[in-house]
Amino acid sequence: MYLLARDQGQAWDELFKDGMIDRRLQKALGDAQTAPLAKAFIRETRRAAFLEQILAQAEVEGATTADRKQALAAARDVAPRATKDQARKAAKRIAAIAEADPSILRDGMSAMASLPFNVAQPYLDGVMSEAKKYDVSQRRDALHLLGRTEQAQRKLLERVENREIPQDLMLDVAEMLHRSRWERIRKVAAETIPRPSDSQGKTLPPIGELVKLDGDPARGRIIFMDDQRAQCNRCHIVEGLGRNVGPDLSKIGEKLSRQALYEAILNPSAAIAHEYEVYVLETEWDGDYVGFIQRESDTHVDIIDAAGEVNHVAKPDIVTRRRNPLSLMPAGLAAAMTAEELTDLVAYLETLK
Repeated sequence: MYLLARDQGQAWDELFKDGMIDRRLQKALGDAQTAPLAKAFIRETRRAAFLEQILAQAEVEGATTADRKQALAAARDVAPRATKDQARKAAKRIAAIAEADPSILRDGMSAMASLPFNVAQPYLDGVMSEAKKYDVSQRRDALHLLGRTEQAQRKLLERVENREIPQDLMLDVAEMLHRSRWERIRKVAAETIPRPSDSQGKTLPPIGELVKLDGDPARGRIIFMDDQRAQCNRCHIVEGLGRNVGPDLSKIGEKLSRQALYEAILNPSAAIAHEYEVYVLETEWDGDYVGFIQRESDTHVDIIDAAGEVNHVAKPDIVTRRRNPLSLMPAGLAAAMTAEELTDLVAYLETLK
């Protein structure tokens, strides 16, 4: 029957009408020996009536990671034929299974993405947005699964326009929408989300392509120290040279991968270390001070601005204090370099260990 299921697919719908096959499957699912074959049969015939039961078995005490992965794989294939009610119930179980075992979160998200968009969106949206709970690779997975349909990509465009996309995913969103298979999405993306460009006005290749290129570290060091191009030494120290405004980059090659280095340059606000979070102090008489909080006492706040100057601000003069989500490192530094120079700079940063 399993082999026939693979051959016949939806043609089995006619044979399900009298209920005999469903009864046999119900019995087979209750037997540990026949359950795997029953699940495989249900998966191949896309029998959505058993979707919730398959998922429920993965939640019982004693279910292994392999059991849960098998259930989620079956759900992924069966979900597209689920009714609205079946889909809503399945979504709750899929979320519970995935959250209970982080090692299969990707499987859970894949199964969730097979459900109708309006059912899957809340969960995948939650994963994408919860930076404190999920790491960036998990959130990227959620983004790419969420953006598989035209409807989903339209929603992402709206979120871009409303500034609701997490900063560390903006490059991923931009690349997805610029490369969309739907022409209308690409046109709107071109108007609303400019892609990074180099000093010659050429659009930079995606990070996925940049990481495949090998630059020249010696040339990269020259670019790092050049005030007219990368300008890195205006704020960072390397080899004892530069200014102590941003993080010391002397060991940055040990801390960040090649991809992470490109992301830090092209999207500096994506991941900001706690000690370099930017604050805006609005004062009664002297306007706004923007920078890092160096130290704070009962009477004053010392804040370092982008020029490296320490401003000693009296607390009674501060009207409001708020965190600025943007890094002091400006976006668009790549526009001062060619794509080759950017590759050289990253090659140099990789050597700093």
